[in-house]
Amino acid sequence: MKFDVHYEAQRIFRPHPHGMDVVAMRVLDELLAHDEIDKIVVYTSGRPVPGRMTLDHPKLDWRCMRPMPYPVFEQIELPLAIRRSTRRGAASVHHFTSNTAPLALPRPAVITIHDVIYMADSTELSGSASAYQRYGRYYRRFIVPRVAHKAERIVTVSHYEKDNLTRALNLDPARVCVAHNGVSSIFFDPVNEHELRELLDKLGIERPYILFLANTDPKKNTGRTLRSFLAARKAAGFPHRLVMTDLPAHYWATLKRAVGTEGWDALCPLPFIPPHDLRALYAGASLYLYPSLVESFGLPLLEAMAAGAPVISSDTSAIPEIAGQHALLVNPRDEKALTAAIMDLIARPPSRSTLEAARRHAAEFTWARTASAVVSAYKSALAACARGGSA
Repeated sequence: MKFDVHYEAQRIFRPHPHGMDVVAMRVLDELLAHDEIDKIVVYTSGRPVPGRMTLDHPKLDWRCMRPMPYPVFEQIELPLAIRRSTRRGAASVHHFTSNTAPLALPRPAVITIHDVIYMADSTELSGSASAYQRYGRYYRRFIVPRVAHKAERIVTVSHYEKDNLTRALNLDPARVCVAHNGVSSIFFDPVNEHELRELLDKLGIERPYILFLANTDPKKNTGRTLRSFLAARKAAGFPHRLVMTDLPAHYWATLKRAVGTEGWDALCPLPFIPPHDLRALYAGASLYLYPSLVESFGLPLLEAMAAGAPVISSDTSAIPEIAGQHALLVNPRDEKALTAAIMDLIARPPSRSTLEAARRHAAEFTWARTASAVVSAYKSALAACARGGSA
């Protein structure tokens, strides 16, 4: 049976797509190859960005709405747009890709829930959040439990997160499908020395360096990571600087209060880096740091492996499931352990065969496989709806 997909992807065209936006784009690209899908109506905000993903395809029908606050888009405009765009007599499934969905949920529904961090009462994960992040947390805490119980199927990104959300939301595990994220092929492309030198000159940085994709989210563990790097650099005397991307200027004052100013010249802040340049930045790094407090998947560590960078990450949440034996995992709250791990990998870099094994591991995670799991969820949702239930 063929069916239409109504695909919510509100933020994929924002200037700097992150996490959930990237997943929504890459899965959408791969869904086009599935013969069961007759048409995909995509609901987004703003104008399409050429080159970011497939825009022109017979199956695609774009509904690009004016920019508006996310709750207005999701709770008011989106249900109305879906109603106007539904073909009479066509079987349809509705996919909401970014944790939340309209309370007036069109059926059958599939919701991708990447994590339920916002359901935990943790000052460590929310205490230093921005006002925008706190509002988003309250919004999700109100919306997600209500829509998750209505949806025919939930998709999540790891077995760790499946266990997490079935407990947090009291869901039947049979209704929750795991679709591991994929690694885009661009991160496997070789980087030659000339290309890397041009990029580093453009960004104003020198080798050797350690890479850390920092941001303001408390779960990224930025303060501990900076202190551990500075302690390792001081103790071992290595010349590496810490390259950090996508940190807003106003956040630096907060970091200085948390970390102190000693060794501050060893930190190199950069703006948002697009994927093509990020691939080269990974490849040129002596080490990639990803010591998050909690992750539902951990896509950047696989991207770093694909590009050939050694990885230090956390022994918590979904990271052991995703990294396997191919990263050095430490307790992210133990600054001494993180400091020692940095010193160890700088002094004794992994062998070429070790890095190649990590690269092969990353290659097992493909967006085609992700999309196949999502299509299976669509079919299950349609069948459940036809039976008159969500089982």
